[in-house]
Amino acid sequence: CVEIKKTIVIKEGEALTINEKLQTGKEISISTDQSGDKIYVDGNYVFKVTAIDWKGNEVTNSLNITLDKTSPAIEVISPVADEWQTAAKLSIKGTSEDASGVASITAKDSQGNPVAVTGTTSWSVKDIQTVEGESTYTFVSTDTLGNVETKVYTLKVDHNDPVIDNYFININGGQDNKIEANSTVMVNKLFRLRGSVSDSYKLKTVELTLT
Repeated sequence: CVEIKKTIVIKEGEALTINEKLQTGKEISISTDQSGDKIYVDGNYVFKVTAIDWKGNEVTNSLNITLDKTSPAIEVISPVADEWQTAAKLSIKGTSEDASGVASITAKDSQGNPVAVTGTTSWSVKDIQTVEGESTYTFVSTDTLGNVETKVYTLKVDHNDPVIDNYFININGGQDNKIEANSTVMVNKLFRLRGSVSDSYKLKTVELTLT
């Protein structure tokens, strides 16, 4: 982190901020938006104030200010993104971190319904009833200063194998006859085969080979 040590010497009657001057018995106010005194870089800043009276008595106080304008980091660690899942029930787990601390993790499903999240720096959504296909979850991490970061995660689920069925053979332009998978058919004329392939979600490829 960035550390800047700044010493401000206050004398009676001297202007400390744009708005006021120091008077005996008044509170001391120091502003960081004065010209030439702007702080934009995240980090820890130490402000030191030294007061000296006419007798020479000296008192020093310091104040640590941590500036954090950066959004928290949030990641999903499991299930791994773009890997298809087969379980009927699972948990989504992730991490989040921030210099000022993570205050909360919230989540919504594809329909915008709130989803319960446990934990902050290490968080999880437990016992999700999976649905065939792709489901989107939106996670929001908020740090203690109100900075936010959003992570959109797609859960991919495939419960079932593809189905190949409804085989038919047409011999020499005659009638279509249904045949069973993995069966043997004897022919001595031109023939035509047809069938169907389906999946409970969607097919990636269909391949036909002759051996």
